Amino acid sequence: MRLDILRQRFEMLPKHERRKVQTELSYTGLYNATIDGSYGPSTERALISGARFLADNSRNQIRIDLTGAPGVNEYITGLASGRYAAWLYGEGDECDGC
Repeated sequence: MRLDILRQRFEMLPKHERRKVQTELSYTGLYNATIDGSYGPSTERALISGARFLADNSRNQIRIDLTGAPGVNEYITGLASGRYAAWLYGEGDECDGC
């Protein structure tokens, strides 16, 4: 896992998109701090937990690679665009108690 790339990519987003990422993670209960668009320990933990959550909840249909820039970029932009919303908090054929 490359935390430096995770931080860099998050901070490259415009502030409103950084807030959107935090909001997406907060809907799942993974991010419980102030939604301010700032990268800190809570954002980092939520991003890492979110990648695991997506894999678990999608039964590994979604696999986030946090070891390099391409995977991190796809993950961060996916969160900002709402691409993972169905798997985070909506109906995405997620594992409900399996």
